[in-house]
Amino acid sequence: HQGLELLLRSRIPDSGNFPGKLKTTFSYTFSRNRFIDFTDDGNTYDGNELPGIPEHYAQLQLNWNPAEKLELSTHFLYTGNQHINDANTMAYEGYFLLNLKALAQFNLKKTGKLRVFAGINNLTNTHYASMLLVNAPAFGNSEPRYYYPGLPKHFYAGVEVRF
Repeated sequence: HQGLELLLRSRIPDSGNFPGKLKTTFSYTFSRNRFIDFTDDGNTYDGNELPGIPEHYAQLQLNWNPAEKLELSTHFLYTGNQHINDANTMAYEGYFLLNLKALAQFNLKKTGKLRVFAGINNLTNTHYASMLLVNAPAFGNSEPRYYYPGLPKHFYAGVEVRF
């Protein structure tokens, strides 16, 4: 298994040039995973890439506080191509997701806090598999099910009270 993991975090504090605070987190994984010595049911897969593991995976999260009680955040996610069987004859293309969220916080006298939030996940309405079944078996006369679809664009909102 060969690879590289990278994590970068930064924070722009209050300044006259930029309104509020901005925090960024970026992570990236490069992973090259291959079978060294693998034979299954008479088939040799030596040198093939391990299925179900993307070669590239990246995330970028931005959290911006333009005011003390307001936060806006965005989350970008990229998952690269990956094989879905040991023979590497079937592959799943990578995908990109974008999520947005807004949050406002209010003090409840001296007893607690009220937080109101709303967001959109999968803003670009990307069709993707949230889960892959590697080497999926077939049952009866049906084809194997390799993909479990991810959620389409959807909205959410909530209220949180802390005492």
